Amino acid sequence: MIIVKDIQALWHQTPVVARKFLIKGFLLLLLWQIINIGYLEPHRIFDGTITNFTTVTIVKVLEQFYTTGSFTYQALSHDARVLYNGQSVFRISDACNALSVFVDFAIFIIVYPNSVGRKINFIVLGAISIFLMNVLRCVLLATLYISHSTSVNVMHHYVFSTIVYAFVLFLWIIFTRKKSVTADAAI
Repeated sequence: MIIVKDIQALWHQTPVVARKFLIKGFLLLLLWQIINIGYLEPHRIFDGTITNFTTVTIVKVLEQFYTTGSFTYQALSHDARVLYNGQSVFRISDACNALSVFVDFAIFIIVYPNSVGRKINFIVLGAISIFLMNVLRCVLLATLYISHSTSVNVMHHYVFSTIVYAFVLFLWIIFTRKKSVTADAAI
């Protein structure tokens, strides 16, 4: 019971603007999860397009760095494979297409008090930046797979994921540092 009272006291000490931010963020994230898991993900509404576009972009970038051999891709039911000289190098699963990172980024921007124009600009530029960061991550992973590196799993699951999330945090910090004049009206 003491823990509950401590949490309630902390909640009431939190500024109203921060409480609104947390409530709106939580509700939007919950709504997204319900819609995504319940309908979008099973039908690959966004995932299929994003996964395939990401894979095509990765193949085009890899072709610029590898002058011998050829890269192609193969779209499958829940992922896409990058092929090098006809051999599967690695796959991009729907879970690795950065859609969840885009959504988390956008929700933070939407609920943070700022002007609508600044929010739209930051969401668009942030999504493009996150996409490019994810492509770079996948190109580096493909290079590790091609070279048969033993560090692929550590790089994939820990190092590169940490870099991507640190990048998103950096974008959020930039967004929160420059407040527009009409920010208070936006909340």
